[in-house]
Amino acid sequence: MFSTRNGPSGISLSYMLAGNWPYWSPDQIQNHPDELLRARLNYYDSQKSLVEHDLFSLADGLEGRSTNPVSLLLDSLQHPCADLGMELPCMVEYKHHPEKEVKHSLLTPSNLLIFTI
Repeated sequence: MFSTRNGPSGISLSYMLAGNWPYWSPDQIQNHPDELLRARLNYYDSQKSLVEHDLFSLADGLEGRSTNPVSLLLDSLQHPCADLGMELPCMVEYKHHPEKEVKHSLLTPSNLLIFTI
């Protein structure tokens, strides 16, 4: 598999393709300032990775600089309220699953190979 994005989204995708899946911390999520997101996450099973849930329903109603709901969700969990200058702890932890690794290469827009995993 090839990814042609080498910015933050490409690096995040590569990290997940390397078998590192995001999970939210049920204890930390109780401190999230977004009540609706907190309620949705409390409804879901925190023992399953975020990628095993309906990301679009979890991201429903989130606002930010991106138009991508999944990006908004990850931003809201990794850096809650960063756009407002608030310094809240990350509410996501990544767990490595070797069986979920996908061999892939990361290319620049001009097709220069950055790395292969």
